[in-house]
Amino acid sequence: MKRYSSGTHSIHFQLEKRGVLRCFFGISTFDERVNRVISTELDNRSLYGWWGLNSCVVNGRVQRNQEKNDILTSDYLTLIFKCDHQQIQLEHHRTKRSLQLTIVELPSYGDCVRILS
Repeated sequence: MKRYSSGTHSIHFQLEKRGVLRCFFGISTFDERVNRVISTELDNRSLYGWWGLNSCVVNGRVQRNQEKNDILTSDYLTLIFKCDHQQIQLEHHRTKRSLQLTIVELPSYGDCVRILS
């Protein structure tokens, strides 16, 4: 397991097989479990990222937009951690879309991020 707390790090993905559910690309604290359905009953305050290309998650809350979810099998994506600027970025290479989120809060001292599989 690799943790990121400073610098800029890029992780490249190719979606080899895709079902009907959207993939999550993002970050959470070390011990937080990402649930397929994010509800107000769960404490997901440290969850940031994207469910596909048309829903972002900020501070555990889903924000949908009108964009089309264009992630298909064989697509290449890059998840970029800009730790010094408290930002994450998702690049979708086929559509040349780049999405960015600012991480405004990590709940406690020593929190870090990890790759979700």
